[in-house]
Amino acid sequence: MPTEHIRVSYTYDELSDTAKAKAVEEVASRFAGQWWDENDNDDVRDVMRFAFGEKLKTPGWDIYGPGDFTTDAFKVAGFQVGYAPFVAFEGTLNRENAPGLPWHDHAENITLSAPHRTDATRVEVNRVDALPFVCTGCGQTASVSYGYDGTAYPVHERREGGLAYPDHDTDADHEAWLLEGLPSYTSALGELGEAVEKAVRAALEAGEKEYEYKTGEDYARDYIEHNDQEFNEDGSIF
Repeated sequence: MPTEHIRVSYTYDELSDTAKAKAVEEVASRFAGQWWDENDNDDVRDVMRFAFGEKLKTPGWDIYGPGDFTTDAFKVAGFQVGYAPFVAFEGTLNRENAPGLPWHDHAENITLSAPHRTDATRVEVNRVDALPFVCTGCGQTASVSYGYDGTAYPVHERREGGLAYPDHDTDADHEAWLLEGLPSYTSALGELGEAVEKAVRAALEAGEKEYEYKTGEDYARDYIEHNDQEFNEDGSIF
């Protein structure tokens, strides 16, 4: 003949202090694991997007909260929090949608890309190369070329009969022209890129904090308080 077993469940308030501590710990661990769902991902994504927009002063950041803030300027293409965290933004930033950045005359816009959507954001400052420079030595207008590392170099030459001739023959003259005549805008463009990377880091930190909150004990206690979660006598989930 079958034996009937009776299991008794407990509310949180009926548990001992030791069992309550275990109950909170177990609920928190569930939120960090099997209870984590796409709605939680959306919450973290919203927080990251808002934190990024706040640093860039994207229109709307001072009106809406994380859940309501939207923009066409950028999106969170991918992220990971907890283990090996990263956030990958995609979009194009300009003076209108990111007025909080230290824009420079030679910066046209900034491209945010995430080639694999499983890695950090790639930040590329797109330059306007049409603006000329004037040599302080001879007054000649010169254009600029760029090295592999983004360093600016003058293209200082004179043209005769369709052929180009260097206007300064020695490296010493070239260096003097660089130091005296070329504005130090390469560093300004670098500062612009660094400001974006700093905003990306701030967005990631905000996302990690949201994850820590949603998998922490305070969140677990709030969930227990507002839900009819049942427990075993030792505090494990019934």
